[in-house]
Amino acid sequence: MRAAAAGGRTPLFGEGSIGQEGSRQRQEEVGAWRETREREEDEELGLLGDRVGRLKGITGEIHSEVEGQNRYLDGFEAALGATHSGIGSIAERFKVVVKTRENARLALVALAFCVLLLLFRVLF
Repeated sequence: MRAAAAGGRTPLFGEGSIGQEGSRQRQEEVGAWRETREREEDEELGLLGDRVGRLKGITGEIHSEVEGQNRYLDGFEAALGATHSGIGSIAERFKVVVKTRENARLALVALAFCVLLLLFRVLF
């Protein structure tokens, strides 16, 4: 103790070489922990990359499905437009036929027949 008071310093936890050894050991532990952590992060990044790849594939499938449905709807719209114009021309002809009373009765009978035929086909 007196040597310390005389101007010489003594290490707090024993000899200086032991303190340096502990410091080196601590650095090695920290380095090993960092390597382990980096390895874990690399694995997690790999899993994340796999998930992103799967999501990209699903997104591509959804895109293809939507394009197919759009093509279907475009075709359906074209067919519906043709049907609409056909019904419009039939309605115009029906107006001409219904102008007289005799033709109106004939048109009514024809319409009733068509409705019955349609009901029969739907039900049976």
